Amino acid sequence: MTSATDTLPDMIEVNGERFFKTRLTNIAMKGHVWGEGVEMREYWRDGKDDCRLQVRTENDYVLD
Repeated sequence: MTSATDTLPDMIEVNGERFFKTRLTNIAMKGHVWGEGVEMREYWRDGKDDCRLQVRTENDYVLD
């Protein structure tokens, strides 16, 4: 079964920085901005884990 996060692009640019999709998917925990149980994909800046982008859709994301 294909998830909505599987169709996200390999790279997303936010505030002039490029973030690359990882193989990691997460489920939002209680208190998250999107609410509990929302599936999201992780993107890392320049392939590093020093700045994480949590993405629900191409235009709906949270910089972590």
